[in-house]
Amino acid sequence: MLFLVLVSCAIVGTEGDSQHNHDTTRDDPPPTPEGVERPAWLVSALDAHNADLDEADRHEKYCRMAESPFVFFRGTAHLWWAEVTTLPELARFGGDAPAEVWAQGDLHIENFGTFHNDNNTVVWDLNDFDEGVVADFQLDLWRLTTSVELVTRQRNWPAEGLPKGVAEAYLDTMLSLADGDALGPSGLTASAALGPVQELLLDVAQDDREDMLDTWTVRVDDERRFDLDNPRLAAVSASDREALAAAWPAYRVSLTGGLDANTDELNILDVAARLDAGTGSLGTPRLYVLTRGGSDDPDDDLILEVKRQGEPAAWPTLSAAAQSAQATSWSSHAERVTLAQRALTDDVDDTLGWLTLPDGDYSVRQRSPWKDGLDLDRLTEPEIRALVAQQWGDVAARDHARAGGFRPLLTPHRIEATVTMRAGSERDAWLTQIQDLSVQRADAVVGDYAIFLAERAPSDCPTP
Repeated sequence: MLFLVLVSCAIVGTEGDSQHNHDTTRDDPPPTPEGVERPAWLVSALDAHNADLDEADRHEKYCRMAESPFVFFRGTAHLWWAEVTTLPELARFGGDAPAEVWAQGDLHIENFGTFHNDNNTVVWDLNDFDEGVVADFQLDLWRLTTSVELVTRQRNWPAEGLPKGVAEAYLDTMLSLADGDALGPSGLTASAALGPVQELLLDVAQDDREDMLDTWTVRVDDERRFDLDNPRLAAVSASDREALAAAWPAYRVSLTGGLDANTDELNILDVAARLDAGTGSLGTPRLYVLTRGGSDDPDDDLILEVKRQGEPAAWPTLSAAAQSAQATSWSSHAERVTLAQRALTDDVDDTLGWLTLPDGDYSVRQRSPWKDGLDLDRLTEPEIRALVAQQWGDVAARDHARAGGFRPLLTPHRIEATVTMRAGSERDAWLTQIQDLSVQRADAVVGDYAIFLAERAPSDCPTP
């Protein structure tokens, strides 16, 4: 089995398909299968989703999920999709093909962050596309606003209607785009961002590639190699290295940027297993690959993340016809992930691509030296929180609108026009629905979290 140092990720469905290896109480509890009690259903769903994780990784993942309802929410996107697609609220403002868009699929506030684009500009934007799929735009937005409600409770912020604020910014941006305003580049730069987002961008601009390389590598005879004393890295076998080298030419073919296939850039210098990464994807096999950068200077080296991909959490909720229509647009779920990033953001890094190894399909992207997330401790006052909520909604709307023109056979409708038609004429009703639904879904998550603590959370987790 390839990459024995790693563990298998939990993927719903068949993984070996070579053609499409496409991975408290509540007043109103979400639906469960008829005749099945909620705790039994929840435990069964958790056990099935995490069955392929080895005992150590499952223990670590469950300990992380036990930290708070929000972290539990992050680790259970499969539960979210299993239920929200059946909610009757979906039909009022969407629920059909014109409302579909390339969705991020796991849209929550921790999936916004800083990184550099192909122009070496540091931006704040969506930064995780593993769950990307074509789906109703509301499902992405609802997950984002529910995450805001959960964090509001976790941090004991006053009830300020932040989910509604996110939705209002999203709607206002869609209305302006439908009215002819320019879409603009993907993400926010320091000059365009406001408040804590701007502060974050200015802070990370002080970092550089050498700092990142020094975190993960050591110098050996004037060359860099991965630092295997770093507890987040582990060695890989010679056979694993050979498998990666054999797959590397196909990865180069998958690239769509400006890199010359015959250049020394991206030549493999070293490989290591990346350990203990992610929440929902903890235990998913991933590698760090050190490659040659744009010069022979070791301080120009690149680190690429090579991560196995399977069905997205939304996949089992799609009809057979929808699965078939989407699956014809990619050769594997690793390609799907790269297409989702290209759809939702622009100026993607030239290293974005995919490859196939003996144990599955892997996405490839560069680890940005300017990778960072927003420190919620900066959101100290209501007006500051409202400002950040506005930027969450605006960026999500612009990325959805940008994705509407990508692979138009999948999403032939201009989502900004659809949102304007559906929600613009009933603005107050739509915003109220989202605020109420975010509270209801957060209540549901808190209830499921209590079940999880009672039934599945390890008793020996370290204190956060």
